[in-house]
Amino acid sequence: MNNILIKKLQKKGIFVQGDFTLRNGESSDYYCDIKKALGDPELLQYIVTALLLLIPQNTTCIAGSGYGGITLASLVAYKKKLPLILVREKIKDHGTKKVIDGYIPNKKDTICIIDDVFTTGSSIRDTKEKLSITRARYTKSIVVLNRSKDKSVLSVIIDADIK
Repeated sequence: MNNILIKKLQKKGIFVQGDFTLRNGESSDYYCDIKKALGDPELLQYIVTALLLLIPQNTTCIAGSGYGGITLASLVAYKKKLPLILVREKIKDHGTKKVIDGYIPNKKDTICIIDDVFTTGSSIRDTKEKLSITRARYTKSIVVLNRSKDKSVLSVIIDADIK
């Protein structure tokens, strides 16, 4: 499934060669514009199907943060019929001023965090930090693309697969 997805993403121009600065400030000779894939129903269905295959059985709820993570987590939670946790990057300065929206997990829950791209893990660490007040447990996080050597996350695509 990974090779087929990589070919589909390459065909649609999701992997772009060039000189790019990543979120962590590092340089890369390619960029994965996963958000572009989120706008393509066929690609999005393929990605979500691949993510669904990786959800650990003990998962009781799905969490997402950031633009790509929330989109993917929403679709996976819906398909799995699991509660959805939406984690904000920043507390809003109006309304309820919450950092966690949707389902609020508790210590009996086991959360699976879903994100689009994993480079250093800062986004997943931030999400876990914001959810720490719930005292819930975590499965391995799941991402579409793992750019790192860190295998603590499950991924549909590993960086080495696309080079």
